[in-house]
Amino acid sequence: MLSICIVIASIAAAAYLIFKKYYAPGALLFVGLITLGVVACISPDPLITGKKATHLAGLDVIQIFTNLLQTRTAGLGMNIMAIAGFTYFMDQIGASGALVRLSVKPLKLIKAPYIVMTWASF
Repeated sequence: MLSICIVIASIAAAAYLIFKKYYAPGALLFVGLITLGVVACISPDPLITGKKATHLAGLDVIQIFTNLLQTRTAGLGMNIMAIAGFTYFMDQIGASGALVRLSVKPLKLIKAPYIVMTWASF
């Protein structure tokens, strides 16, 4: 029952901060770290087991945060580099211009520009 109350309080705090126009990723990060800290203080079991465990509640929270950053940031960075490389290559061989020319051909058949404009707004 206590865990449900902690989760509800965390969701309410995050919603309040976002509603008050705080930076949403920062608010979610702050609430998540506070929630991890509260759970580390009241839980009889350690948060991390295995080689990466520090056996100190405060440092375990930091270690969980570090583990998440290491696994997610590396994959995201590689995806961004692959997308940027593909975009640069397609631009160099002229594929971007060819795609635009192919996309515009059917639109040239429509003589009323307002139809195209209203269709694009949906």
